[in-house]
Amino acid sequence: MAAMARIVTTQYRYKRPPKKRKPVTLAGPAITTVKRTRGERKKPNPPPPANDDERPSPKQPAIVAARPRRGRFGDVPEMTPEEHQQRGDAADTLFRELVRGAASKS
Repeated sequence: MAAMARIVTTQYRYKRPPKKRKPVTLAGPAITTVKRTRGERKKPNPPPPANDDERPSPKQPAIVAARPRRGRFGDVPEMTPEEHQQRGDAADTLFRELVRGAASKS
């Protein structure tokens, strides 16, 4: 007996893209900066006041401008080229001493 061949059909159904959202005006100040002190990230948020009826709450800003991230090593003071060269030479000698110490132990 011969095997029957299968008939395969596909249907492509077009789906319209979603409608664009209209821009919404922001309430409150548009851009503010965050001022933090050292260790503030570790502190828990203070509890909300128990009775809020007397005074209206201040409007929260809609967008907060973040401070630029510091580099890998934090804030680096400005160095003269001579000081930069001295630090590089000191790092080279320290590395050579480490290699010499590791080579002598093995």
